[in-house]
Amino acid sequence: PLTATGKAPDFCQPYAVTTVNGVRIGLIGFITQETPTLVKAANVAGLEFRDPAPIATELAAKLRTEEKCDIVIALTHLGATQSTLNTGEIKGEAAKLATEIQPGTLDAIISGHTHTKVAGTVNGTPIVQGYYNGRGLGKLQFTLRNGKLVVAAPAYMDVNAKYDKPDAEMTAKIADYNAKLAPVLNEVVGTAGPFETKDDLANWAGDLIFNYAKRTTNNEYIVIQNDGGWRNGTFGADSPKDNKVTMRYLFTLMPFDNEIVLIDKMKGADLLEILTQK
Repeated sequence: PLTATGKAPDFCQPYAVTTVNGVRIGLIGFITQETPTLVKAANVAGLEFRDPAPIATELAAKLRTEEKCDIVIALTHLGATQSTLNTGEIKGEAAKLATEIQPGTLDAIISGHTHTKVAGTVNGTPIVQGYYNGRGLGKLQFTLRNGKLVVAAPAYMDVNAKYDKPDAEMTAKIADYNAKLAPVLNEVVGTAGPFETKDDLANWAGDLIFNYAKRTTNNEYIVIQNDGGWRNGTFGADSPKDNKVTMRYLFTLMPFDNEIVLIDKMKGADLLEILTQK
């Protein structure tokens, strides 16, 4: 993010430099341009989320000339998807960045945000993403000769694949918890669906919350929900099976212990700001 003056805000640095085994590595940070639509507007007021390509070109040159870096990597929260791991086409913001810069500007891009497995090359630039929540690792192997980078190889490592023999004690504990929770999680608490789109799901969830608030308070409320809170068990193939809503579905739908907050008085201007936020 940049301020209106084109400078990085005080709370972040545009790049960092580290030395590993005598090799100087420059790391440039980027965040998705979708950020203004993902967070509360007030939290990013006064900040601009520009196309990272021109900034990457400028900072990479500075890191190589002034900071004497041997390798320059973009460490980002730019999304990427790959049709087939290792060989498929890579798309998304990280791929767009790679296509908009000259080959060799960045020695690699570490992607994020989209929770996907990515390992490949776009326009001569390796791109990796390590899935999510520690389930995998994006691996970049650099080979240098006489201090010059000659190969940058991207790969994905499945963390779970490292454990050929699960821990017996932990396996038993998990099985015990699954058995105890099954009657609760598999309980059918209602019917709904099928949900073909996120809008279908949002309308159903909004009605659910509206009816609950009306039934328990005898008042009617406008329901506002951040759709970024929806997680697994959303729509399409993951809709409730046979239109039966279970506690398991509800937990996977919104797993963050979210609370329903009731506001009795709210300014029209505040409501308008929420409804018009993009």
